Formats: sequence, C-alpha cells, structure tokens
Amino acid sequence: MAGLKWLITGGCGFIGANVVRLLLKEGGHAVRIIDNLSTGARETLLEVVSLTQTALRNAGTEWREGVELTVGDIADASLADEAVLGADIVLHLAANTGVQQSIADPIADCKANVIGTLNYLEAARKQGVRRVLTASSAAVGGQGSTDWPSSPYGAGKLAGEAYCSVYRKAFGLLAIPLRFGNVYGPYSDKKSSVVAKFIGQILNGEPIAVHGDGLQRRKFIHASDVARAIRLAAALNDAPERVLAIAGPAAVNVNDLVEVLRRHFAARGILVAVRTTPARLGDCRDSTPDTTDAMAAMDWRPETDLEAGLDDTIAWFVNRRRTRPS
Repeated sequence: MAGLKWLITGGCGFIGANVVRLLLKEGGHAVRIIDNLSTGARETLLEVVSLTQTALRNAGTEWREGVELTVGDIADASLADEAVLGADIVLHLAANTGVQQSIADPIADCKANVIGTLNYLEAARKQGVRRVLTASSAAVGGQGSTDWPSSPYGAGKLAGEAYCSVYRKAFGLLAIPLRFGNVYGPYSDKKSSVVAKFIGQILNGEPIAVHGDGLQRRKFIHASDVARAIRLAAALNDAPERVLAIAGPAAVNVNDLVEVLRRHFAARGILVAVRTTPARLGDCRDSTPDTTDAMAAMDWRPETDLEAGLDDTIAWFVNRRRTRPS
C-alpha cells in the first residue's frame, strides 16, 4: 500500500516525527499534518523532513508528495472536515498528553481528547475516509482489562476507544484504536513521560524524582516499534473488533528502569542521583497492556529491547544538546 495520502494530527510530536521518518524512508507518500504546536514543535518535525507550511483553508483535495503542516486545533470541526478530504488514512495522534494536566483541568482534557477524537472520526465518516487509527493509552486501566481509569486522561482515552467501536459498528468505518504502552525514543525531549523526564533531569544535573515506592510496572516501548505498528495497522483491510495494544515485551518497574539508566550514564561518566517523592494522584499502579491481539492481527512484535532502546534514546538527547542547546 505504498503511495498513501496520510492525514496526521499531532504530527509535530515525537511519535508523529518517528512515523513521518518511517514514511519518508518508504517513499511515495503524501503527508498532511494538523498540529496546534502546544506540545509538538516545528523544530521536531524539521529534524526529519523539509517541511512545507500551508494554510489548509480552500486547499480542496490537492495532495502533494512530501509533508505539509497546517497549524490548527483538533477542536475545530470545520478544519477536520477540510483536512481529511481526499485522505486514504487518518492517524489521530493529537491529544492533551499527560495524567497530571488532566487532573489540573479535566474539562480541557475532555475537549481535547474526547471531542477532538470525535471530530476526526466524524470528518472521516462524512468525507468517505475508510481507515482511522487513533492513539489510546495504557492509562485507560492498569492491566488493559475491565479496570476503570484513575485519571481524566485515562477516561478520555477510554471514551475515544468506545467511539471507535461505535463508528465501526454504526457507520462501517474501519476505526482502529491503538493502545500504547509507555513510549520513549528520539525526538521526545518535550515529553513529560517517565523516560524523557528522567533523562532530562540527569542531563540537567538534577536527581531523578521517583514517585512513591518505584514498584509501578510499565511496558516501555521504543518509538520505532510504535511507528512500525502504525504502518502495519494502516495496511489492514480488517481488524479484530478490539483495541490493539502496542507495548513493550516485558513489564519493568520504575526502580529497575532507574538502575538501567544508572548503568548507561555511568558509561558516559555521569552519576545518577535519586530522590523519592509522594505518589501522584491519578497515576496507574501498573500499566501492562496485553499485545496478543496486535501481534496476531498484524504479525507485529516489538524488536527493540530496553537496553538498546535506552542507549539510542540517551545518545539522541546528548547529541541534541550538543548541537542545539536549550
């Protein structure tokens, strides 16, 4: 399925940058990005592509090979209608990202993560786009089972999964929610997720802040494995009527993650200090989604183990600070 027209919301974020890099390597695709630049940045995307910025209004169905960016918000339903026109695939990555932001403002989180998702599902339905991939999160429930979310962010992502099911059953839209584990990797310097946060603290000469006892378990997954899963999901002509979880091969607790980081930074002559802080409201105790359905549906499995992935990620962070001091 080479030569697709991709509409990617949130494409200036770090997962978006990794997806765009994969598509450019494959070649032949046209990529249209919608991003309000509240979390993502032009600079992130410019590290992987020569970017054409355009105002989408009145652009019609014209698509050009390469990557174009329209600065806009997913809350704008009329922009969604225009953006998806002529697309082969909608990849909805844009979101209010983070548990703590959702605790601080649940209403804003709902507007972004529920209404924003609904806008692009509805736009795809109206404009006849058959495939929509949406980014969900393991924050919907600790084990990916029937656990209820513990934060507004998790609730919003769970609502997005439910709307995908509704649009599939009621309207025939191939809407596939992808439930990501804890994603890490290059281009994540603006993220507040645990790996990016810890690496940033270490490089700033600060102690790592471990919340609670550090025994919280996560399935960390490298962004290149996520990008590959997205590409495979875009090629599906059908999929199980279930969420496809995209997560790392094994659950790792935060304390073990810290020890791996200690080793990697010690090899670079950097000592890592740790401080303990109280557990945070809304954080999942364990977040370990089951990837069985994704592996069966797409013949996909994570290829980057944590040791190699962290080495790659740390190298990117260090190099970026050398070349583009913040």
